[in-house]
Parts: sequence; structure tokens; C-alpha cells
Amino acid sequence: MSVSLECIEECFSIFDTDRDGKVAREVVPDVLRAIGKAPTEEEVKKILEECKEFVTLDQFKNLYRSHSDIRVPKKLEDDMLNCFRACDREGTGQIHEAELRQTLTTLGDCLKPHEVDALLKDVTIGSNGMIDYDKFVQLLIEGYPVDD
Repeated sequence: MSVSLECIEECFSIFDTDRDGKVAREVVPDVLRAIGKAPTEEEVKKILEECKEFVTLDQFKNLYRSHSDIRVPKKLEDDMLNCFRACDREGTGQIHEAELRQTLTTLGDCLKPHEVDALLKDVTIGSNGMIDYDKFVQLLIEGYPVDD
């Protein structure tokens, strides 16, 4: 996915709330996500190590270019589905809500319980406690709202 220079500049300017031409280093991952990237916690740590207290637009553009290998959510779709399929012993296409919560809070880039609650807020959970993981992944890929 190629992002235009105009898109990068527009996203950066949205996060530059005081219009001083820079953003706090902690905001850089949010700007990347707004542009459509999906950095892992490990990638975020590496990026933040390269940043001073504040980052200018030119510095951000250089960071964006030097970390062009950060995947976009669509590229993560197959990985997510394969993980769910590996856990789906019966091949039902579903995962139990409790199992999904456990996985999201303990494996990989762990989420906090309130983050899982927000993530599952719009997910249909069957009367048997099961979630269709194909639909769940589509919700994530197609742009799940970050904040309420």
C-alpha cells in the first residue's frame, strides 16, 4: 500500500494539535496507524528508540520510509485466519468468546481487558458463547473504530 505525501502530511497535521510543526514522540505510532499501518509493539519500540522528544514532519517522513516494511491490516488477514483455524479443532469457523479473550490478553501483543471489551463491543456472540472468527477478522481488517 503506497500512501501519498499529501496523506502523510494531512495525518501529521491532525496530530500536530498546537500547529508547531512537530508531534510528541509518543504520538508517532498513532500517526502511523492513522496512515494505515499496523505496527507491532516490537516495531513501536524500535521506532520510538529513533525519536527524540518531538518529531517534525520531515523526521516523520524519514521514519515512515525507513519502516516501510510495517504491514497494513489487510496483509495480516491471512495470518489471523490461520491462527484461528489452527485453534479450531472441529472446523466450525467459530471460537468461544472466553477463549478469544484469554488469547487476546495473554499472547503476542497483549491487550488489556478494557481494550478487549471495546474490541468485542460490536461482535455478534452466539447464544452458545461462540464468535464467527471470519466475521471478527473482517471487522478488524475493514477498519474497526479505535475509540468510542
